[in-house]
Amino acid sequence: MNRDELVYRKDTKKEFETLIADIEKEVDAHQFRVLGKHDIQATLAEKGMQIPPYTIVEVCNGKFAHGVLTKEKEIGMMLPCRIAVYTDGDSNAVVMMKPEVMSQLMPAADLGDIPAEVERILIDVIEQAA
Repeated sequence: MNRDELVYRKDTKKEFETLIADIEKEVDAHQFRVLGKHDIQATLAEKGMQIPPYTIVEVCNGKFAHGVLTKEKEIGMMLPCRIAVYTDGDSNAVVMMKPEVMSQLMPAADLGDIPAEVERILIDVIEQAA
């Protein structure tokens, strides 16, 4: 599997905090929920390590989560979906693991169209927010 099969990335000049807020707004507008937000830059700074702004937003839609977990409980190790936002040079990057990868990693789970639908929605979230 190559990087393009695994990762969806969108670069933007949008201000970092505005970008995070817009992702949260778009997640809600697409019937997903933000389960957690992790300020990795602040966490590492507490330990004396410095990196540019980096935040991970964990998102979930209960209907989709239930759909995949009832087919394969081990899919839970790939949930919730994560959207990473970080400063990369003079722009900000928004990246996520493509949900369709779940089907490739666990083909026997027979997840149907759920991963593709989640991927389509989250790409739309990213595109709208960025």
